[in-house]
Amino acid sequence: MSDRAAPSNRVQRINSEKKGFKPAVHWDVTVQPYFKAAFGASGLDKLSEALCRPPLINSFRLNLAKTPREIALSHLSEAPDSVDEAHANRWSGHPNVPDVISQKGTGPHVVDYQKTAGQEVIISRRAAEAVLRGAHVFVPGVMACSQDVHEGDLVAVSIAMEAPGTNGYVTRGSVIGSDLIPESTLYIGKGIAKFSRQAMFKETSGIGVEMTDRVFRLQPCHGMLPGLGMLQSLPSAVVAHVLAPLPGSQVLDMCASPGGKSTHLAQLMGDQGRVVALDRTHAKAQQIRSLAAELGLTCIEAFKMDATTALQDSGPQAPADMQPGVHVDAGQQHQSYAASSLDTGSQAMPSAKEQLRRERKDKGFPPESFEYILLDAPCSALGLRPRLSHHTTLLDLMQTARYQRKLLRVAVQLLKPGGHLVYSTCTINPGENEANVHFVLKTFDNMRLVSQQPYVAGHGLTGQYTHNDAHREDWLTPEQASLVQRFDPCSKTDTIGFFIAKFCKAL
Repeated sequence: MSDRAAPSNRVQRINSEKKGFKPAVHWDVTVQPYFKAAFGASGLDKLSEALCRPPLINSFRLNLAKTPREIALSHLSEAPDSVDEAHANRWSGHPNVPDVISQKGTGPHVVDYQKTAGQEVIISRRAAEAVLRGAHVFVPGVMACSQDVHEGDLVAVSIAMEAPGTNGYVTRGSVIGSDLIPESTLYIGKGIAKFSRQAMFKETSGIGVEMTDRVFRLQPCHGMLPGLGMLQSLPSAVVAHVLAPLPGSQVLDMCASPGGKSTHLAQLMGDQGRVVALDRTHAKAQQIRSLAAELGLTCIEAFKMDATTALQDSGPQAPADMQPGVHVDAGQQHQSYAASSLDTGSQAMPSAKEQLRRERKDKGFPPESFEYILLDAPCSALGLRPRLSHHTTLLDLMQTARYQRKLLRVAVQLLKPGGHLVYSTCTINPGENEANVHFVLKTFDNMRLVSQQPYVAGHGLTGQYTHNDAHREDWLTPEQASLVQRFDPCSKTDTIGFFIAKFCKAL
């Protein structure tokens, strides 16, 4: 008997056993007790479940210089909505962040798989995380299919999780129902197969399953209000407001790619002043320049540079591109040099190749060069959602925190007295968050925590943790914890996990 003739038992199991979507992250054995000490057993359980769900709030950051919020909301209210009728067109402005608008999706929903007649597609975890955020299933993410799937069939979509201790999925091209394929217990919706089973595994690109019903329903936002803003999570948008650089300021974004926060800083400055944006590859620096040009911003200068080397080794002389009269136009992607009093003519603009050569020779910036610094540090990213599995070990977390402290040392030295430093991460790990704030306050007696505006999240963690009865990790005092912002995925704000601390350097 074929799959198409006798799928009833499988359909009944899907409908009876998986009426909801309630997975939880399973942490590495070295991380579990550490996080349990930080969040409590029940708190960690809730957090582990929340990280598996997508945030149901889409946030969009407007460029208010081009689009007043009321006009943007009016325009969006006229656009078609595909989430569901009960929440149609409900874009609204954030009450505390003036350039952020948002729309709430819905879920988790109970999906009826009866009409799939037992036909199923299993996709990789990474593909599933994208589908949970609103994407369709693309062909490379399809791992297995029912034997008799045809183009146009309605299919259930389930997830193939990696086996414990490995990064491997089921073999791509497998047949569901064979002994080699364990039955999935995570179903995330259903959709229309765009290829037959045979063609599905011959194709290398394109949509394999067009989703028609999902556990979580989110409004697609790509291409929305082109040139007038960008999709950006609420915590990421809050960061620039917390730093709050004044027009005409000298600003450094130490780890800037893809440029969302750099461009936000430039917009808050009215495109007046200088935003130096660093990242470690030419491609990332070019990505920042391209986004700045797309948004019409000219005060951003993007360079290839490892931020741990951004402090000039010796000598009082600033690099040529830091001297007065020197400016990089991010829109035109060239440098223009002001003529000195001895100049009788103008210099030719350097070619792209010459600009890259100058970047490679750049030895960093003198101490106390910047009034405002943003260090949105490379991190373990344990706050991103949805994430259905994590393989990070406690040693990984400790090594990441050590690298971040290198960046913080450089940031403090590059900051002018009276200047402000904002440190942020997209992780829930206290070792990268509260412990690094403690490190700054203990190491640099001229740095102090200051209050933040807007303050839309919760307080930080207090106390300490001892690793293996040997290494003690100090977090924050209650007073210090009240000055930082920790975005909790379990809270009503329904954001990614995120952390923000703001420091001021004494005069």
